[in-house]
Amino acid sequence: MVRLLLDRGAEIECTGLTPLTLAASHGYHSILELLLDRDISNHLTHDRGRSLVAATCAGHKSVVELLLDRGTDIESTDGRDRTPLLLAAVNRHDSIVKLLLGRGANVESRDGLGRTPLSLATERWQSSIIKLLLDRGADLESRDALGRTPLSFAAEKGCDFVVTLLLDRGANIEAKDESNRTPLRWAMGNGHDSIVKLLLDRGANFDADDDTSHQVLLWASGRGYEPITRLLLDGAGDFDSEYDWSRTPLLWAADRGHEPVARLLIDKGASLDWEHGSGHRIATLAAFRGNKPLT
Repeated sequence: MVRLLLDRGAEIECTGLTPLTLAASHGYHSILELLLDRDISNHLTHDRGRSLVAATCAGHKSVVELLLDRGTDIESTDGRDRTPLLLAAVNRHDSIVKLLLGRGANVESRDGLGRTPLSLATERWQSSIIKLLLDRGADLESRDALGRTPLSFAAEKGCDFVVTLLLDRGANIEAKDESNRTPLRWAMGNGHDSIVKLLLDRGANFDADDDTSHQVLLWASGRGYEPITRLLLDGAGDFDSEYDWSRTPLLWAADRGHEPVARLLIDKGASLDWEHGSGHRIATLAAFRGNKPLT
């Protein structure tokens, strides 16, 4: 039918979803080949790029290969500046990642947010793709527009085996983003106990301050992360030290109703005599918040 329409003068070039893009996105290899054969003068350069992007997203390896064989730009981008390699990484298409790398795709291409294929693969827990990219020289310390490295993404997402893989390859465990947050801080912020333990076991510094000057123990206590708080207490110094608003870890836990964390801190010797900046003692503050077990 497509051949008949073309023989009758059907227009290949059009706006919106073109025949070429539709054929590529659905994996219609033979139809795509027919359309490409009719585009003798290569007028559809932009359309070919969009088709390559569409085929990559959909995981149609043979179509991607055909388009590359016909000279389509391997660094074509979508509306968010994502190249085929970026899209293959984010959509978990291992075989297409391997194909694109073999054809010379830029392993350090970046999307509109400054993320590389390695960063996107890390976010998606794709260890096989991560290994492919690293073996091709991907930068372990590549940073997005906010200064985040692949390791910080892995820590945020809570993926143990990816964090381990990146550390084993030499990732900087203390890399800080534009907000001065380390991978450890990202793991804590999302309650990933196992990642926190892993990072601490690998030597992460838990006293590094972020831009709000919260010490990590204070930070964990205020969010009720009991396992993380327990992990940190063994290595903590003076956990009665005051931070912003004259609050200690115990004051934070009591104020927010985190009874297990508060009791843990008390068992470890935290002082009950500290006052909040407003003059409220810990028991008074807990009662005010309705936390009777802490009064």
